[in-house]
Amino acid sequence: MNEDLKPIWMAIRDDGGSSYYYGETLRDYLLKRPVPHFDIVTTCPIGMIKLILERLDFDYTHMQNIVVVVHLDVVYNIAHRDPKDIFDVRGFAFDTIFSDCITGVVHDPNSGVSDIKNKLISISKEDLLDKPIRMVQAARLSAELGFALSVETWFRIYELAIGVKHVNASEVGNEIMDTLMLPKPSVAFKVLQSTRVLEFLLPELAACETIIQNKRAGVHNVFEHTMYALDNAHQDLAIKMTMLFHDIAKPQTIEYSDDGKIHFFKHDVMGAKIAKNYLKLWGFDKDFITKVSTLITHHMFDAAPNITDKAVRRLIKKVGKEHIYDLLLVREADRLGAPEKISMKKIKSIRKKIDKEIVNV
Repeated sequence: MNEDLKPIWMAIRDDGGSSYYYGETLRDYLLKRPVPHFDIVTTCPIGMIKLILERLDFDYTHMQNIVVVVHLDVVYNIAHRDPKDIFDVRGFAFDTIFSDCITGVVHDPNSGVSDIKNKLISISKEDLLDKPIRMVQAARLSAELGFALSVETWFRIYELAIGVKHVNASEVGNEIMDTLMLPKPSVAFKVLQSTRVLEFLLPELAACETIIQNKRAGVHNVFEHTMYALDNAHQDLAIKMTMLFHDIAKPQTIEYSDDGKIHFFKHDVMGAKIAKNYLKLWGFDKDFITKVSTLITHHMFDAAPNITDKAVRRLIKKVGKEHIYDLLLVREADRLGAPEKISMKKIKSIRKKIDKEIVNV
């Protein structure tokens, strides 16, 4: 795959070792996705690799567990292990494929090549029990790769979903962050919902599927609206996170008036509190948490065409100059939270008024 590095693998072989491409980078290569570097596993001891690199006059950096060689290829060392032991690895089937760096012979202990061909995500029950975060990763990979969970994997995750409660919170935060920045994060959250993982990961969001969204054509419930809003939100983490939480408190604030109308009084304020709690738990910094909670708190702002200049200045002061235009992006995403197109005239109108009044605040 990388002819420039072949002398290294040849030298390792001559010294009795072997080297293999493996993991996510090999998977992406087989999927014909961009691969900035290849991950390599070798049976050659680290000290021997260093001598080989020096002998071949290759550049290398400080070595502990990782050796970085030219072209950003990474060598992970497993010293004094039989090659067959390397293939006894855990994880998603398509991430356990190995390919000999010299011969190109593929070792596929878990039928990962078949999964790639059939666009499936497979993982054993033991691997899910070992690392429950893989249930969240499976959903993210579904959205990232456009793959479906195999039937067996879907049922395994459904059965073990409660295990996600024991995952380190920062790991969850990292997965949520990576998922939100995908082109269609809704795919992942729908997988989490269908497998019950969301019930234990974000129970407030899972409950949104039970709440009717009666003001938007083509949308049946609040969860569905949130998914449309997520997919249509500006590609900025704070905006995406805001859309994830903006209506999350609707199940807790639902009220019915005498005429049968549904209301969600103060769902914006309560939603901001829920978001703060999760973001703090997941390890996000104070500034990010403040920004997201501010945007959620004010996402129901008055955007009426006849809004006064004074009211616009008041809104800018409440939200802050640094967040006011992001608030407009939030409103745009909120209005795009349905399959049918909707007018943005009100947003354009208030944007002009903000442009005019922001210098006076």
